[in-house]
Amino acid sequence: MDTVYKQTPPENRRGFLHGKAEETNMPKNFMNAVQSLTIVSMNKKQRTETDFEKSMVYFPVIGFLIGLILIYVDQAFRLLAFPEHIGNFLLITFFVILTRALPIEGLANTFEGIARKTRQIRPANVKEGSLGSFGVLAIVIALLLKYLCLNSLVNSEKIAALLIVPMLSRWSQTIVAYQGIHGREEEIGRVFVGHLRASRLVYSSLIAISLTAFVIWREEPRALFLIFGLIGGVILFTLMSRFCLVKKLGMVTHDGMGAISEANEVLIFLLFIILAPGH
Repeated sequence: MDTVYKQTPPENRRGFLHGKAEETNMPKNFMNAVQSLTIVSMNKKQRTETDFEKSMVYFPVIGFLIGLILIYVDQAFRLLAFPEHIGNFLLITFFVILTRALPIEGLANTFEGIARKTRQIRPANVKEGSLGSFGVLAIVIALLLKYLCLNSLVNSEKIAALLIVPMLSRWSQTIVAYQGIHGREEEIGRVFVGHLRASRLVYSSLIAISLTAFVIWREEPRALFLIFGLIGGVILFTLMSRFCLVKKLGMVTHDGMGAISEANEVLIFLLFIILAPGH
């Protein structure tokens, strides 16, 4: 994640990690979350571990807003009379750009790192042109699956999927971060992984579950099974993926967080195909 980072001063870290009461600045935390997850960059000031930790509460909200943007962009493509398959291709492209390609980059770097059996998984691998066949294959499979799923979803199912996919996948990053193992040498991963308070994870989870229930129930009151399937699927897959990353690499990097988020996007689309009442 391309951001300006400053380590939390030692004198403030104990209160940060152990739940000491502290001042909450909701607009600042929200904007930090926007900057961490999207292409929007508004604050160039240095941010501490505490700033990043507080911002993770809003990850599901930012994901939901990304979904709203995708819906309006999709409608714009329809007004321009693009064929459905072309509009979906452009929509996925826009999605990647809006998120600065961070999740898909993390997926590629993580798969490449696992294939090379190395713990040094960094965005520099891509910049230096060292992305190999495993990384490219991961990108192609992920984007192709999402494209095929979008082509299979219509009307209200597509709208619900566009809202929930980015929202639940960003929520999964908070699950990864909670009590995760980070690499000491990796500053960017360290500011997220292992520092999230239980209370903030609970707030983030309540937001994610409530929004999912609201969207699905609004579109299809009989789809209670889909709600439980989406929530349970994301939790199970995220925990298993985190366990595998720690097993293989000994830690969760920021690329690992992005990889799990991207993989969850594919999973949620597939769950819509399998569990949605119209299928």
